[in-house]
Order: sequence, then C-alpha cells, then structure tokens
Amino acid sequence: MAESTAVRPGSGATLVFTTNAYAVNITSASWSGMSRPALDTTYLGSATAKSSIPGDLYDPGTIDCDFNGTPSELDALITHMTTNAVDTFTVTFDQETGETTAADFAASGYIIDHNLTIATEELIAGSFTVQLSGAITFTAAT
Repeated sequence: MAESTAVRPGSGATLVFTTNAYAVNITSASWSGMSRPALDTTYLGSATAKSSIPGDLYDPGTIDCDFNGTPSELDALITHMTTNAVDTFTVTFDQETGETTAADFAASGYIIDHNLTIATEELIAGSFTVQLSGAITFTAAT
C-alpha cells in the first residue's frame, strides 16, 4: 500500500450536536469506526476452512470525546444524558487550502456515558461517549 502524502492535523475539526447546544471545548474525538458481522456459513461437510458471508446491517459505532469545560457548561450534556435525547451529531474536518467545503460525516446518536474530573490546578475535564444509531452520511470535501 502506498504511503499517503495528504496527512494533516485534527486541529480545526468540530463535533456539533444539531439540536442540543453543548458548549464545552472538545479536546479529542475518537470514532470506533463501523463494523459488520460475519455470518458463519460453515457446515458439517466443510473440509478445509470455515466460511462466512457479510451480514446485511452494519454497526455505526461510537464516538468517544474528551473535553474541558466549566460547571455551567455541563448543563446541556447532563440534560442530554438524563432525558434520553437522540440528536444528530456532525463531525466536520478542518477545511484544507483550496477546498470550498470541508469533509464531514453525520449520524443520529445519544450519549451512553459521561464522566468528569476535577483536580487542583488542572482544567475541569471529562469525557462522554455517543452511541451512533442508523446510517452514517459522509460528505466529501469539494
């Protein structure tokens, strides 16, 4: 496989909740990626190796986010978590020089966990995980 020369930093990327305002500073986001089950088709007459076919449905995965914030900024996240709110999450990559629009992907999802760390002489920090649900829409940069 050829090495990509089009690498770039994640700085400038954003994660937006469409309907629920969430104003903390996200410091990193990690998408688990999609997965599809392998359905075992091996039978008693299989002599040399197991066989399988791809399942019809893929799992859109999760997005793990780390953030810095203030106690007052956490209200929207707590409301989102405690009301079982489903929202559209859009991750937009930083726009490169020469691009008219940046690449992004979007999916419905809901927060499945949240934690907070408060320590002396450190920023208030935490993390949350979004369980994506349904189809993911990817839009390439133009």
